[in-house]
Amino acid sequence: MKPTEQQIDDMVAAFEDGILPGLVEEFEAQRLEGLRALLLECDSPIECKLAYALAAQRGNLMPYDWVAGTKRKYFAVLPASLQIIAQYPIGRYRVDFAIKAPLWNGPSLQIAIECDGHEFHERTKQQAARDRSKDRLLTQKGWTVLRFTGSEIHNKPAECAKDVSRTVETFLIDDWRRANG
Repeated sequence: MKPTEQQIDDMVAAFEDGILPGLVEEFEAQRLEGLRALLLECDSPIECKLAYALAAQRGNLMPYDWVAGTKRKYFAVLPASLQIIAQYPIGRYRVDFAIKAPLWNGPSLQIAIECDGHEFHERTKQQAARDRSKDRLLTQKGWTVLRFTGSEIHNKPAECAKDVSRTVETFLIDDWRRANG
């Protein structure tokens, strides 16, 4: 069930009250608009919870760019070239979040994040088989897949966000090492 705009406004207000006080107002407004826009792209409460935790973990979510002809919005986190994209299509599938960035010395960073709520994942053998087939296709296309259960996200959203951050940082550090010998 997609969150209501009021639920999203409440999350943004809580984020603003708890994490962002003291920053330059214009920059703060951009960050909050980026968070709100990302939350609006989420299809479920657990996706919103993970997006919120990622923003809190990194503390630097901002609008990045519009894709012409669509309502999809891109988001940047440091470094500036790193993008978080909600509901990103890959082949015949769509992932809950894609994290992409060009790398200095290798293929682009491509991380697919899936938020597996009980209603749509592994409730039946067919759902589990579809998820495994999707993971194989994404891996074949060069994506790293991170899958979190709805329970993981609900109970420990910050830990899930830290796992994502560690994966991104590992890619960036490895790429920097390749580029700098």
